[in-house]
Amino acid sequence: MKPEQILDKIQSIYAWAGEADTRSGLDILRDAVGAEHAVLARQDRTGVDTPLTCSRLASAEFDCLGTFWSRDFTTAPLRRMPVDGAFRITDIVPLQALTNSHSYQEVLRHIDGGLAAATKLAGAESSSTLFICRSARRGFDFSNQELVTINLLARHVVEANEIRLRLETGREREAQSYGILDLVDEAVVLLDHDGRIIFINREADVLFSTSAALSSVNGYVRATSHEHDLRLQSAIRNVVDPDVSGSSHAPYTGAPHRLSVPQERGLSLTVKILPGREIGGGPNRMTAAAVLLIKDPEKSGRIHAQEFSAQFGLSEREAQLAALICGGATLKDASAILGISVGTARQYLKSVFLKTGVARQSDLIRLIRN
Repeated sequence: MKPEQILDKIQSIYAWAGEADTRSGLDILRDAVGAEHAVLARQDRTGVDTPLTCSRLASAEFDCLGTFWSRDFTTAPLRRMPVDGAFRITDIVPLQALTNSHSYQEVLRHIDGGLAAATKLAGAESSSTLFICRSARRGFDFSNQELVTINLLARHVVEANEIRLRLETGREREAQSYGILDLVDEAVVLLDHDGRIIFINREADVLFSTSAALSSVNGYVRATSHEHDLRLQSAIRNVVDPDVSGSSHAPYTGAPHRLSVPQERGLSLTVKILPGREIGGGPNRMTAAAVLLIKDPEKSGRIHAQEFSAQFGLSEREAQLAALICGGATLKDASAILGISVGTARQYLKSVFLKTGVARQSDLIRLIRN
């Protein structure tokens, strides 16, 4: 195999580590030496020996091979195979003895196996054993040149698999961290350094589905109003990459941005944009470049009105008014939402003051929030 062909295959193997739709690194190695199957087993510090993948086998056949692996291979002389060097299995077990064995007759013959080349690679955290198999019935064992090719590619397959496992672990931990945000009763959106959405919690998902003022468009948060969208995008850019002239993504150190995005009816949405580095810490640190906290004052009022009513003996209208005011609405805005006059809203507010024992709106807000 020519050097440029080897380099092309190595590049494809590492692409496998980060891209789900890239051909398996084992498929690349198997095709390079004209084999039927390739099996990679990884043994970590716990001592658990687990076959990670096997090419060109249906799931039922893979289960059969897994049984053979755990039953026969763990006690075979191959467990003491040398490290860092591909070799033919027939160099250890004569071909006739191999084809007469119960394992070959029961399992390997039916899946075009029997002849194999193997190599064992040891690392700091784990060791990996790689088997490349072809049919013993066809009688073409692995050549010395094919062993050289296996040696050239095997370590890259193992290293790419370690990278893939670390990426999967990182994604799982990140998903667990982000999942906590589903418990928040406020819409939360996480953005990357390009301003693209990398996570939205359940509240944000509902808001984008029901609000005509904000939405998710092609992976970006957009405001329906052109004027307010320009302001929103400018604020997001300022947070995710304040040093637009550079390429180092310097962290944003200014105050959080606050924007109001008008809705067709009712109060405006409040959007707060802050840098992601302020969210979380330690092993569960969020990696988002920016966090959007989106609040709908009307929704906040509807959620808590029933609690206010039960706690202070307020009527339904009094509780709704108190909830809206505590959510940031002015008396005029709250009266418009409730469909009553400002004078009527003022009478309701006086009744709320009397029942809660406060004399000012600021005291009412402090009482309710506490």
